[in-house]
Amino acid sequence: MDVSSLVGTGLQIAQLNQAGGPSAADTVSRLTAPAAKRLSQQLESTNVQLSAYGQIKSAFGGAQTAATALSSSATSKTATNADVEKAAQAFVTAYNQAVQTVGSATAGSAKQAGALASDLRARAAGNDLARSLTSGSTLAGLKQAGVTLNQNGTLSLDTKALQQALQANPSQTKSTLAGLGQQVGTAAGRELASTGNVGISVGRLTSRAQSLSTQQAMLGQQASSLQATLEQQNATLNYLTASGLAVELQ
Repeated sequence: MDVSSLVGTGLQIAQLNQAGGPSAADTVSRLTAPAAKRLSQQLESTNVQLSAYGQIKSAFGGAQTAATALSSSATSKTATNADVEKAAQAFVTAYNQAVQTVGSATAGSAKQAGALASDLRARAAGNDLARSLTSGSTLAGLKQAGVTLNQNGTLSLDTKALQQALQANPSQTKSTLAGLGQQVGTAAGRELASTGNVGISVGRLTSRAQSLSTQQAMLGQQASSLQATLEQQNATLNYLTASGLAVELQ
């Protein structure tokens, strides 16, 4: 590098510093701010979506467990009617939680849009779970067992109707409940699998979040390296200026 050019640059930087010019830290911050802001916004959005899918995954897992328990209780030779009723109540609660979780994530509320408002996979998962209710039975059959489908997609359980059905026609009632549990459990498991809507989305969002975090770390390292380089260059140039080398070379 031409020494005279180096010194000339040093004199200019010294003048800027004396005039209150930007420091190396300020310069680097200004240069990296747009990229840092973009990465931060993308990571925040991804984490919000991932959190929503985490809640859906948990709710679907609960519905799958409760559905399996209902099916097992209804087909067990040793389970009492009280056991079946308890399993049915737990199933309805877990199923409704899954429905409400998907609804909150996709539809949101009157004041705020859902985190997954434009996510087709979340809606597809909810629709798959809803279709499973009648994939092997009819709503009339479910109602006879005390289970009613509400307009908002949730279920209601009439315990008195269920108790009467278990007394009057235990075989058919248990068969209906066992089928219901199997259908919903299968649908929930299908959505949670790595090839299902929930499984795929969780996997993709997790990878995206990790990638964005890595990019943030790399940007931070690059910014630190650039700042260190600028500070070293400034120190060298300021030394040359202060030593009088500039005067000697003029």
